Amino acid sequence: MKVYKNFIDESVLRILNSEIDAYLDPDKAPNGSRCWAASHVQWQPSLVDDISGSCLSATPSPLVRVKVQVPLLKVLPKANNININYHYWLPHSGINWHDDGGNIFGATLYLNEWKKEWGGTFLWEDKEGDMRGISPSPGTLVVNETCELHCVTQISTRAPYPRRSLQIWGKN
Repeated sequence: MKVYKNFIDESVLRILNSEIDAYLDPDKAPNGSRCWAASHVQWQPSLVDDISGSCLSATPSPLVRVKVQVPLLKVLPKANNININYHYWLPHSGINWHDDGGNIFGATLYLNEWKKEWGGTFLWEDKEGDMRGISPSPGTLVVNETCELHCVTQISTRAPYPRRSLQIWGKN
C-alpha cells in the first residue's frame, strides 16, 4: 500500500463533498434519489457477509471526475479504464477482506473528518503478513497496487455522520 497524506487540497474536497450533499437531496440528484446503489445489491456477497449495514455508491459527475482524475493520474499506475465512485458508509457498513482481484489497482481518497472510535478503519495485510491500518483523514489517498488483502471495519452507530470516500479502480 502507498499512503499519500494531504493528496487533494481543501478546495477539491469541498467540491467532492458538495456533490455528495447534492446527490443526497432528491431534488438535486441526477435521476432523483436513484443515483445511489447499495453494497448489498451491487457488491459480491462475500464482501458483505456478516455486515448488516449498507455502503451507498454513486458515480461522480463528469466535471468532478475530470477535476479529480488529473492529480490522480500523476500517482496511479497506468490503466486503460478507470472507474471512480463515491462511497457513503452508513452505520454498520463495512467490507470484508478482499484483494481487488481483476484490477491493476484500487485506491481510496478520504473525503471527511473521521475518528478511529467510529470504526471505518482501513486494514491491510502487507507482504510480510503483518496487519497495518489507517484511520481516514480528509485528503489522504491510499493506493493498492499489489492486490494486498484489505478490509474496512464496520462503522459505529456512534459516528455522528457517514464516512465518505472516493473509490478508484484501474483495469486494462
